[in-house]
Amino acid sequence: MWALAEFPAATVPALNRIGLQGCGLGSLAELAGATGIDRLEVEDNLLTDLVGLSGMTKLATLIATNNQISDLGALAGLGELEAVTLDHNKIVDLTPLSGATELARLLVSDNKIVDLTPLASTGVSTLYVDDNPLAGLEGLEGLSMGRLSARNTGLTQLPVISPEGLGYLDLTDNAIVDISSLAGHAGIDEVFLANNAIVDLTPIADAPWVLAACAILDVQGNPLDAESVATALPTMCTHDMSITWDQGSCGPPPD
Repeated sequence: MWALAEFPAATVPALNRIGLQGCGLGSLAELAGATGIDRLEVEDNLLTDLVGLSGMTKLATLIATNNQISDLGALAGLGELEAVTLDHNKIVDLTPLSGATELARLLVSDNKIVDLTPLASTGVSTLYVDDNPLAGLEGLEGLSMGRLSARNTGLTQLPVISPEGLGYLDLTDNAIVDISSLAGHAGIDEVFLANNAIVDLTPIADAPWVLAACAILDVQGNPLDAESVATALPTMCTHDMSITWDQGSCGPPPD
């Protein structure tokens, strides 16, 4: 295991960026003196917590993918955080991120997260939370979400998301039945709903984002009813959409 004590810059307050990928690090405690850091990359290590970061008040970007992190306590109160990537860890509790109003991008796929309500008071607009045992997506209702991916999270209902700004939605591999809440959206470009329990597509057949043309929709692996297959999908295809379902597909004509 490589020791941070061997890294002399660890105690230099003026240092603003550090990359320590794949070094076998088990702790960041000795970075506590590097208070000027605004970007820290520590993916592919052996970290279980982020002790050492609590004084990094200028930290804007944190990348700590592929560790064993379960405790985010050191991130509490870091008001300059803008982008945090923590995929493939053991995180359960997102409470330390509550109130991070500058946080716009959060990637936390493949963790143990159940509750997203701590994000309600953040500025998150891009969220990737795939492969977590979510109880639901409560907490996102008031956010201006632009991109949301929650694949394989056990969802049975579509999240109630503000229609303002949402452009990308991936809820593949869940158990969603009702998609009527998407009817009020206007700016969605890509929707991935493969392998759910959707039967009826008629609620979105005339949705503004469908009529706007050129959107992408994937509904493969759903038990679509006869009306959806015979009527709703052909109608939607007339709007130059790219749609894929079990019985066929359609796309805009070539230029």
